[in-house]
Amino acid sequence: MPPALKENWVDTLNKFELKNYDIITNGSIHKITDPEKYDLIIVDEAHKFRNDTAEVYNELQKLCKTKTKHHLSDGTKAEKKVMLITATPLNNRPSDIANQVYLFQDAKDSTLEVSNLQHFFRKKIDAYKRLKENTNIAEVQEGVKVIYQEIRDKVIAPLTIRRTRTDLKIHNQYKADLDQQGIIFPDIKKPIKVFYQLSPQVEELYDDTMRLLSHEIDGIKYYRYQAIKFLKPDKKSKYKNADVASGDFS
Repeated sequence: MPPALKENWVDTLNKFELKNYDIITNGSIHKITDPEKYDLIIVDEAHKFRNDTAEVYNELQKLCKTKTKHHLSDGTKAEKKVMLITATPLNNRPSDIANQVYLFQDAKDSTLEVSNLQHFFRKKIDAYKRLKENTNIAEVQEGVKVIYQEIRDKVIAPLTIRRTRTDLKIHNQYKADLDQQGIIFPDIKKPIKVFYQLSPQVEELYDDTMRLLSHEIDGIKYYRYQAIKFLKPDKKSKYKNADVASGDFS
């Protein structure tokens, strides 16, 4: 985790009275001398580990994939449990997702239905790169939809753990724990319509605003973010399709 988050984790773990843990910041992973002693690895701000060329990535991957000291019934050492946490899933190119999954999954022999993740993601990464060079917005949007649909269904969904209010209510184990603690989630009712009587002046202002927002001829126009389009020629020449590229694919 980033050093700035260490204090928050210490405070939270103390509140839950957890003692048997180590908090290791990103710059100190290489100092771990006994990676086998950990049974569970929790990676906070996991989106920062999207680049497999960084040394800290290699150190973390080694830590996550080193087996524990505990032995299974067949005599082999147990695999670690790895949990990736992020509230900032902005770095979500196919290559970014692949590298984060590779922290705890074997790229060529995963535990998922897609056994060879390397082959699976190679096709998605190549397709994504081709879309970046496509100037047809409709084709790009449809292509992106297809790429990420498969990634969500075959990789993200089987690996993601979500705990919504509905999950907590319908699973007996969670529900029993909530009942024991006396925790009750209120039922959310449908919105209630409230009508306001506008004065003639405010009503006219409202109508003018809606017209400006929706009218295609003399209303407000909407444009994609294209920062590199307005660079000076000597700078813009470094980018492919600078005049049509969107900020989403930079």
